[in-house]
Amino acid sequence: MSPKTPAQNELIRQQSRSKILEAALELFASRGFHNTSIEQIRKLAGVSKGLIYNYFTDKEDLMNQIVFEEMKQGDVIIEEMGRLTTAEERFKFLIDFSFNYFRTQKHHSKLMVSLAMQMEDFPKLKDIVLERYKGMMPLMSMLLEELGAKNPREEAITVSAALDGIGMQYMVLGEELPLDDLKAHLINTYCNRN
Repeated sequence: MSPKTPAQNELIRQQSRSKILEAALELFASRGFHNTSIEQIRKLAGVSKGLIYNYFTDKEDLMNQIVFEEMKQGDVIIEEMGRLTTAEERFKFLIDFSFNYFRTQKHHSKLMVSLAMQMEDFPKLKDIVLERYKGMMPLMSMLLEELGAKNPREEAITVSAALDGIGMQYMVLGEELPLDDLKAHLINTYCNRN
């Protein structure tokens, strides 16, 4: 058997790191951060404890990395929205993405809600998340202003809170929550003002 190339080694490294992050995400979402041990993460990921510490300094570092990955996804969304030409297209894209996220990323959603309720336990992460939030609100305000909102800042906060609330309700009610109707309501409310 020939030795692995640097590219193959990097692929293996990324796959191992991803397995660890996915296991941590699943356990943090289902059991809570404080009720999850590195040993439980190790077992679910199917890796050695040493390998976990090769990639992450501790359990909090794992949590931080999960949140940073979420933030990277947010950057991708903003970039994709920037390619769209009209405010209506950008708003619909944002709403479509959000509702698809609720349906397909249940562990992520549950963890983010749980984390929001425990932010005081993660002061460094709290500062980062608050700065990100402060940066997102002006973008949402500008988008809503383009859509004809009379009070774009307040409506940006309202839309953000509505999306957070819908995500929480979906975690509790599942398919009993009429996601498609709520999605259509948001789009009709903000895209059909003329």
